[in-house]
Amino acid sequence: MAEVDFTRALGRLLRDGSLRDAFAADPITVARQFSVSDADLRVLVSLPPADLEYQATVLLRKRYDLIRRLLPVTCARLSEAAWPVFREYARSHWPQSAPAELSDARAFCDYLSRTGNPHAPCRSEANRIVFAESDRLFGLYFVPDLPGRRGAHCGIQLLLRYRKHGWRELTIYLSL
Repeated sequence: MAEVDFTRALGRLLRDGSLRDAFAADPITVARQFSVSDADLRVLVSLPPADLEYQATVLLRKRYDLIRRLLPVTCARLSEAAWPVFREYARSHWPQSAPAELSDARAFCDYLSRTGNPHAPCRSEANRIVFAESDRLFGLYFVPDLPGRRGAHCGIQLLLRYRKHGWRELTIYLSL
């Protein structure tokens, strides 16, 4: 196995909560799993687990701030639970594709649906994320939970792409 430098080992620790938990319990074993050099091993095992967790929390907060901007209604539905739920999700999920904030937002919505919060993700926000990640010229969606001034409504959401990274959105509220 090829040696990993200190920076890569630190990056792996910061993005994986279960790995940080294992590091807190036995830093030498985890550091050896990375196959770091002896010099890097000494520096890595000297990192205080509390400081490592603090730095990871700072990174998670930055991700959460991006998610909150992309999914404001979803986060509002979760209210005070939004940050704890996101932190639980993010400890074991790291965005895999670019742009990272879009894939992170989509994965967070999927996580909410799978873990007992199926009504938390706002369907129109989730549709926007999926559309933004695609190359489609238009998207037409039925949305059962459009946020409105007097509660949730159902409607039709039309997304039209007019340049590579831009689109327009039209929402038609249905009265049932």
